[in-house]
Amino acid sequence: MSNWENQYFKEAETLTSPQQLDDDLYKTAQTYKPKVNVNHLLSRATVSCSLVTALLLLLHPAQHLGAFTHKANSTEQHLYEPALRDWKETVMAVTPAPDPWLALRNQVNSGEYVALCHFWRTEQQDASEESLPDELRKSAKRHCRILSSTASRS
Repeated sequence: MSNWENQYFKEAETLTSPQQLDDDLYKTAQTYKPKVNVNHLLSRATVSCSLVTALLLLLHPAQHLGAFTHKANSTEQHLYEPALRDWKETVMAVTPAPDPWLALRNQVNSGEYVALCHFWRTEQQDASEESLPDELRKSAKRHCRILSSTASRS
């Protein structure tokens, strides 16, 4: 230790507090009580309820009913077959319909907008029955400009 540390410890040993102050602090400290902990009661109640619930679930006879069900003999077997066979609805196989806009979508995804713009312009002028899907229409509005029918090339 260095010299100043030794001096500090010597001075700290000589410091004392008055007896009256010590007694007052001790009396004040005795009045402090720890908080009453109610959580341990709740915890015990929770554990007890959980234990009872687990025991009921494990010991309840309903879980063992599958082991004691009646085994049908061969004459009664035909009565149970339809119920077992039709217990779940059969799902029809879904065949996807071909996408009529696939070629145009592929062109747009590759960055070619000529065919899209042509189709969009004809749709704007003729109001054809087949309209563009929403995502292709939005793409056409972003990338194509409307050419007026009166515009002439020079």
